[in-house]
Amino acid sequence: MATFARLTPDSRLAYLALFISALLYAAHFWLPGPPQVVSRLAPADQFSAQRARDFLQVLLQQNELYPVGSVANYFFKLQIKKQLTHLEIGYRTQRQWSCRFQSNR
Repeated sequence: MATFARLTPDSRLAYLALFISALLYAAHFWLPGPPQVVSRLAPADQFSAQRARDFLQVLLQQNELYPVGSVANYFFKLQIKKQLTHLEIGYRTQRQWSCRFQSNR
């Protein structure tokens, strides 16, 4: 007659981790994927990932850094504001910023 060993707390934890991993792996196939990319030809009142990418390519074509407070950052912000105004998208400019240890968690 075969005897089965009792499950120890460590083996229970291992089986639970295996079960959760299998569940997440199966959910990967059943859940819907990311939304479809909307083309440039979409109506102006809809977000288009392709138009956004085109705009970012224009903004970032110089491939340089824009440190806070620098002249480059000032002109970069002006370009973004100009585009948002052109698209009639409301925005707010943040006037202050801070770096705190507590916010890096």
